[in-house]
Amino acid sequence: MQNIAHIRKIASEALSVTESTPSVVSLEDRLIHNYAQSMVELADQKMDLKSRLTDLNRLMDPKLSIRDQEDLSKHNIELSALSTLVRKATSAIETVLRA
Repeated sequence: MQNIAHIRKIASEALSVTESTPSVVSLEDRLIHNYAQSMVELADQKMDLKSRLTDLNRLMDPKLSIRDQEDLSKHNIELSALSTLVRKATSAIETVLRA
């Protein structure tokens, strides 16, 4: 829960930066904002998945169980993709700054 509150705080700070200077937004601010927003969405998905995966009625129903497993798989893929994209964006920015 503390992590989610922390992520939401970062997202709101990043949003306030972009709102205060709407005409000029640095690449770094844009990256931070999008990352924070994505992390909030993924944290909400994770909480939803956890609640569904601990519900015994859902676990006993094969159709719901399969759907929950598919959603968990999608969540893991999205998290991995986000991590990869942030690393690539950071690397690209570092390359541009060195040039």
